[in-house]
Amino acid sequence: GIARAPGALELLEPLAMRAASRGRFAEARRILASAVPRNSAEAADRRMLEARVLRAQGRLLEAAAELESAAAAQPRSPVPLEALADVLAELGRPDDAVAALRRAAALAPARSGEYEKRIAGIEAMRAAREAAAADASR
Repeated sequence: GIARAPGALELLEPLAMRAASRGRFAEARRILASAVPRNSAEAADRRMLEARVLRAQGRLLEAAAELESAAAAQPRSPVPLEALADVLAELGRPDDAVAALRRAAALAPARSGEYEKRIAGIEAMRAAREAAAADASR
């Protein structure tokens, strides 16, 4: 348990996510901050978890910054880029979201079809927003 491995991310993650699911975001972030990453992959994982908590709070810009850091720490993993794309799309930055998904696709070519579907969805949302804005300005 935690007594044998204080600061172990895999032990602290469920506690932090439980706190976040109950709306106790500050507690969740304190728990995650107490995690001691053993390597760069764990450091990136901690940043991704922090981003989940920030996103749940609606703190999207901060979540995006954490995910950018996670992507930089794991340059061969598409996972942080996928999460970053979601946050960027939510922020209304479709071009940046598509760019993140294209970077992810380059890292995981076997999943390119999945990424293309997500890109198409983002582009469809952008087109719908632009059409609505054009209608509103008439």
